[in-house]
Amino acid sequence: MIAFRNIVVHGYEAIDDAIVWGIIENEVPRLLNAARAVMDE
Repeated sequence: MIAFRNIVVHGYEAIDDAIVWGIIENEVPRLLNAARAVMDE
């Protein structure tokens, strides 16, 4: 996640919108579920 943030902040001209959208659709929900599971413990 930190590495992705660094790419977004420092390399924005090289970002592929389709890849970013794929991450949003596929990885963010998994991250939220993992965070919720940790918070429920």
